[in-house]
Amino acid sequence: MSDPVVDDLVELGWPRWVVRRQVRLLRGEVTDGVCRLLPGVETSTAPRWMFTGSQTMGMSAVSSASHIIDGGAERGQAAAAATASHLLFAVSVELTDRHDRARPHDPLSGRAPMAETPAPTTSLRECHDISRQFVHNMLSLYFQADRVNELARGWGAIVRRAVDGPDSAWGGWGLLAALTALSRYRDAFPQPGRPGWRPRSRREAAGKAGEAYWLGVAMLHATALELIGEPW
Repeated sequence: MSDPVVDDLVELGWPRWVVRRQVRLLRGEVTDGVCRLLPGVETSTAPRWMFTGSQTMGMSAVSSASHIIDGGAERGQAAAAATASHLLFAVSVELTDRHDRARPHDPLSGRAPMAETPAPTTSLRECHDISRQFVHNMLSLYFQADRVNELARGWGAIVRRAVDGPDSAWGGWGLLAALTALSRYRDAFPQPGRPGWRPRSRREAAGKAGEAYWLGVAMLHATALELIGEPW
């Protein structure tokens, strides 16, 4: 039986047997980490926001990478900008499955917006400040400092229109929790442009793929911060 999460990651060019092992980690320990950072996430509407946010920003990041990376990024290099979004897709699917198992009579597909506000752990709140600094440091390489917040507002607005609900803070904290949990297992997943030996002819291409990867991660962080709705 085909697994859409496995099929999605195979599109990145990773061997299927490797992807199956990674999906077990994403659906297991990584998602468990998200649940520890944001209590109640698996019975909230956060997975709906996370799914839409990661998919929307994955496409936007690829487009941005192809245009703003110095010297231009070819299609394969720019595609690396969506790597983190593909990983978040797996986490959002697992959280959706957990939600629907916990609330079989109120599946996420028809769930009303959350009335209560999220209560992130102290650890996740500390990540908010780290994320803000990372976003500004990374995106200021390409944009004026005052433009970074303007872009983030635009990205957040796109996701809000797509989901059309008043509980975007759940999506923002959920995205930030997922990005934080992923970062703790970063060595378990292939990372475009990761330092290591490679032939001289491939070094420039690898460097641009790595740059695209980090651009995509920064755009996801910026979107999460904007959805949370607190000053940053």
